[in-house]
Amino acid sequence: MDALEQKTHLLQQQIAFNQGMAHEIRTPLQVMSHSMELISASAPELASLKSYHRLDKAIARMHRLSSALLWLTSDAREQHTTQVRHVLDTVLSESQALIALHQIDVRINEPDPPKTLSLPIPEVVLELVILNLLTNVIHHCQTSEADKYWQISISQSQIRFCNPTVQTPNDTSAHDNFGLGLQLVAALMDKFNVGFEAQQNNLVFSISLRVNKPLP
Repeated sequence: MDALEQKTHLLQQQIAFNQGMAHEIRTPLQVMSHSMELISASAPELASLKSYHRLDKAIARMHRLSSALLWLTSDAREQHTTQVRHVLDTVLSESQALIALHQIDVRINEPDPPKTLSLPIPEVVLELVILNLLTNVIHHCQTSEADKYWQISISQSQIRFCNPTVQTPNDTSAHDNFGLGLQLVAALMDKFNVGFEAQQNNLVFSISLRVNKPLP
């Protein structure tokens, strides 16, 4: 089996595992959701606590992520249009505590006035990708003495994410320590005809998602 066949086989195994995991976690998530509803109905004073709302949001996010994983093997041919800045703002808002804990400086660059960037991808899938990019940033910033930043550049045709890394550029470094795995992300982007590129240059890791020409 050559290197390409091995990569394809590994990717298929990862897709099957993630699909199975997405199905398996739906039942406990549903139980947790019902439990939260019972708490809200029987103990309104608890439902007003900030900790309750944080848990409720976390469960809702897990529901969305499990749905995103199922797209890996879905044969659906639906049309999607998602505003990138809206999803990005949602992820950043829900991850404020995590970003503050790790002292990540989030820098967003976009034209003035801003240009709307939309990608033909389900909102839950884009959220999953951005969350895993954030996980990647946190890992690299934990192991780096350099400036802890996450630079996000948005134009009318693409969004680019950059962060520092201490790894030496090589064929596999861009794939290391990435939450979902860059091969899975690439497979998702290919499924929805979204351009995807991962690079590492001069201790800077970057990922670009761009608008591709419509399929014939």
